[in-house]
This record gives sequence, structure tokens and C-alpha cells, in this order.
Amino acid sequence: MNLEVHMFDRLEIISRRGVLDEDTIRSEMETKLLTYFFCHHKRNISIQELSEVLWTEEQSSNPIGALKNLIYRIRNLIKEEWGGGTLILTGKGAYYLNPEITIKMDIDKFESCCRKAYMSQGTEEKIELYSQAAALYKGRFMPRLSGEYWASSLSTYYHSLYLDTVKELMRLYDKVGDYEAMLALSSKAMELDYLDEELHCYFIQALLMQNKEKLAMEHYHRALNLLYDNLGIMPSQNMCQIHDQIKSESQENELELKFILNELNRGDNGTGALFCEYRFFKSSYSQEVKKANRYGKEIYVALITLCSNINVMDNSKTYISNMEEGMTILEFVLKNILRKGDMAARYSGNQSIIMFTIRQHESSQKVMEMIQERFDSANRKRKVSIYYTLEAINIREQSCVE
Repeated sequence: MNLEVHMFDRLEIISRRGVLDEDTIRSEMETKLLTYFFCHHKRNISIQELSEVLWTEEQSSNPIGALKNLIYRIRNLIKEEWGGGTLILTGKGAYYLNPEITIKMDIDKFESCCRKAYMSQGTEEKIELYSQAAALYKGRFMPRLSGEYWASSLSTYYHSLYLDTVKELMRLYDKVGDYEAMLALSSKAMELDYLDEELHCYFIQALLMQNKEKLAMEHYHRALNLLYDNLGIMPSQNMCQIHDQIKSESQENELELKFILNELNRGDNGTGALFCEYRFFKSSYSQEVKKANRYGKEIYVALITLCSNINVMDNSKTYISNMEEGMTILEFVLKNILRKGDMAARYSGNQSIIMFTIRQHESSQKVMEMIQERFDSANRKRKVSIYYTLEAINIREQSCVE
């Protein structure tokens, strides 16, 4: 029997008799065990090692018995789906995959293509091999097992290798002048990791080399906001150089002005709190403190943080989508609770900072509790929750410093 095993994005075991995947298997434990077997298919794996991989001491009082039962279920599943064939054999104190079965895995082929491309001396051969490797990478290694230390480690390794591969391939595309391929590759790579600034740089460069300056400028600003909102980072020197290149090659000054006006319009709409960019919040801080001192009001600053209620990998599409949804709800709540004259800004991908004043007989804690209650009420899907830290600003100290 010959098997082709895919583990990028999800588990698929393909034979001439059919396909077994995570939906067919329907058991996380069976999926976990099969994945571990395939990752170590060239050796016998001791019962103790398998037990430690699958369960902690608290999770199973009889791991050896539970392992036997799991092996039995997998053998039955294969029998039902493929009509026979023994995949897992029993050894002395160990289990191992049947050596008579030929196993070809996408992770092995991926590594092999990367290694051969690195060693190759010819540009065309390098491009061919790196292209094969990039095509094999459909997504992160077994994302449903991201909570397992060994799977998480492999996922990090393969993803890092993938990023190195596509970046080297894009350098080669730049060298031979194939900017259509460079654009397509960087676009696909950004779908798998859209918080990697270098990928955005290659995408913008490919647009520029095809005389698409307007699209390049639009993507530059989108990337800038994306990276700042989610990672809290300012553009690197490379990103700034790309911006200068766009400006020097384009006369689209109207686009620059439109972007600036959009940023300004995202501020105060005349009612409720001023919701602004963090840079504006920071520059306005001292002025607001002085104003509060002049009118005898107490001023407070709070940092509100979103955290995930479901087990997903940080920076995954699902995680970032949930955070974006939560931040939208939080912004709505803040605009409706805070008063005119109060300020709020998005500090990072999952944090907002607010500055507000209170009058006599009012409570800052009451304001925060109201924000918490309104958010919980609006956040019906419960994918995220919020917590906050609150500090009173000592107006006297601030005045002395100035």
C-alpha cells in the first residue's frame, strides 16, 4: 500500500482506496496520534513516549490502556474505510508504522525542495525548486493541534522556512524581472501571514515595477495601518524608502491628501468622545491635562485589553478576525459611554486607551464598570472578553513637570 500524507493546513491521508481526513476521522485524539506517527514514521515509538505525548498524568489514570484502545479504533477506522491493511504494528514495548507501506509526506517534500534549491547554483533551477516548495505549503502545520508543544514547534519551524523560501523566490523574480509572478506570490504569502512587513514591501515593489503607482500607494497605507494597529510598530527604513520611491514615481498627490483627510475624519464627529489615532492621543495628552486642571476636574487614563475566549493561535486569521470584531464593538461602546471632551485611541491590535474626566461625586470605577457591562451585552458571540487597568493622573505633578 502507498500513502500520500498532507499535514499543511490539515491532515489528509490519501491511498488508491480513498482519502482519510480530519472530518472522516472525527476524533482529535486519533488525529493527534496519527500525526505523531507520520512525523516519526522511520522509527519505533515507545508506549511511554506516546502516552506522554497524548496525555498528562491528570488526564488519564491508565494511559497504556487508553493508548491500546486508541490504536484499536484507528485500525478499525482504516478497515471500515479502506477494507483492510494494517497501518500500525505492535512491537516490544512500542508501536510503529508498517515498513511495507510507502509513505510520501508533503512536509518531507517541502524540506527537500528547499534544501535542493538552496544548494543549486542555477537561477532557473532555484526558481523551479523554490516554486515547488511554496506550492506545497497550503497553510500552517496542523493548526488544530497548535496547543500541543511538539506540533507548535514544528509549525513555527515550517512557517519560518516557508517565509525564507518565498522571500528568496521573490528576490529571484526581481533579478529576472518577472514581476507578475512576484505579485502573485507575495499576494498568496500575505494570505498566510499578513503581519510580515517584508511581504508587503515585495507586493508594493511588484506593483511599482508594473507602473501601478496608485495601487502601490493604496496598499502602502493599508499595510501601514495594519501593522501599526496589530503590532504597534512604525514603518521600517525599508518601508519608508518604498514610500519615497512611490512618491518619486507618482504624481498622485490627490491620493496622499485623500488618505490624510480620511485619517482626520476618523476623529471627532461632533458627539461623544473623540476617537482618534494614538499619535494624536499622545500629542494631545498634556493639553487635556492642563484643561482638566483649569476646570477642576479629575482625569483618568485606562487601558482596555481584549483577550481570546477560544483556543486559537495568536496572529492566525481567526484570532485577528475575532479581535477586529471585538475592537469594533469596543469602539462603539466607548463612543456611546464617554462624554464629549473625553478621548479614546486604538493602541494596538487588541487594546484601546481612553482618557476621561469626572466631576464631583462621580466614580471612575463606575465608568469602567459601565463600559464592561455594555461590552458584555453587545458581545453576543463571546469569542473575546475585556479587562482593564485604570490610573488617576496627578494633575499637580503634571503641572510641576511642565
